[in-house]
Order: sequence, then C-alpha cells, then structure tokens
Amino acid sequence: MTPPMYSEKMNKIYEYNQINNKVNKLMVKKELLLKKESNNKTLEKARELLKKKVEFHKYWIDKLYSITFYTHIVLVFLVLALLLYKLL
Repeated sequence: MTPPMYSEKMNKIYEYNQINNKVNKLMVKKELLLKKESNNKTLEKARELLKKKVEFHKYWIDKLYSITFYTHIVLVFLVLALLLYKLL
C-alpha cells in the first residue's frame, strides 16, 4: 500500500501537469491568434491602399476622358471652320 501522503502528492503533481499542459496549449493558441490578427491587419491596410490607388486612377482616367472629349470637339470645330474658310 502507498501511504496517503504519497498518493496525495502524486495527485497534486498530476493535476499540476494537467494544468501546465492546458496553459501551454492556450499559449500556443494565443500566439497563433496573434499571428492571424497581424496578418488580418496587414491585409486590411493593403486593401485600403489598393482602394485609394484605384480611386485615384479612376479619377484621373475620368479627367483624361473628359479632356480628350473636349479636345476632339475643339478640333472638329477647327476643321469645320477651316473647311468653310477654304470653300468660301
């Protein structure tokens, strides 16, 4: 037979090891979650930057289309004016 004190110590040691294993698993999960969170923040920042770039380029493309449109209108009027001048 084992003395009761020895059995009690073994139970406490076993319980300590179980708690220690749980704490270690939680620490690993915590590190994994922190890594995922930092990746998510990085992705969010990248999305924001891409969104700003797309908005910037879209703005300038619209501006260039309008400039091109008005330039064509002016050139058409100039060509028509020159044709009328030459014909008359």
